[in-house]
Amino acid sequence: MDSLTKWSAHLVDLRTLLGDWERRSKINVRWTRRFREIHTACMFALCMENGTENRYLIGFQQRGKAVSPVRSDQLFDGKFGEIEDCDILLVDDPKRDDQPSLVEHHRCQLVSYIHQQSTSESDFVAFLERKKLKVPPDEDLRLVIHVEQEGLVNYLFLSLYLQHRVPKCPYSQVFIFGQNGINPRNWFCVQLFPDLAILPELDEPTAQRLIVDRIQYCKPAPSENTN
Repeated sequence: MDSLTKWSAHLVDLRTLLGDWERRSKINVRWTRRFREIHTACMFALCMENGTENRYLIGFQQRGKAVSPVRSDQLFDGKFGEIEDCDILLVDDPKRDDQPSLVEHHRCQLVSYIHQQSTSESDFVAFLERKKLKVPPDEDLRLVIHVEQEGLVNYLFLSLYLQHRVPKCPYSQVFIFGQNGINPRNWFCVQLFPDLAILPELDEPTAQRLIVDRIQYCKPAPSENTN
């Protein structure tokens, strides 16, 4: 987005948004791109919160000033809240009352690694070069890669590739995460760029504790409004 463009964001607490996503998932709604993005955003936020005191709100951008409350079904509309390269925002939860406050926000572009030939080094590099790396640089944008297929991921190789790529990797940070266990479920999360940092593994009991350990600002969507 042009740096002079005025924008705002509709903010949703993760507990409400993930709850709405799970209700839709249980009735087997179609996995649209936006449906997948919301799941990615929620699970990445939990991975980033794990082991810290940080809590995040999920933001959906809008040009101009966001004045009207939005319905839950609008958030699941793929045409809502996406401006150019930024899919969602992670916004630090100020954990305060209703008084306005300035908080840090993190612009994120999301991509799913799914339906690829393998998770080999060459396939990953080809995927990233084809899909995400040949773009103008943006020092205020994170790339979040959600691995949604089975296979080993060589974090060290990918990190070194991005660190030494010419031209320079166009993002401020690159993260990769995904589920690496089924019973019990757990998730890995690694920062690949600007340097390699392996975050603590997130297990299901911890994820459940994190989900409820936050202020719930939004009302869950009525079940009859679920698409």
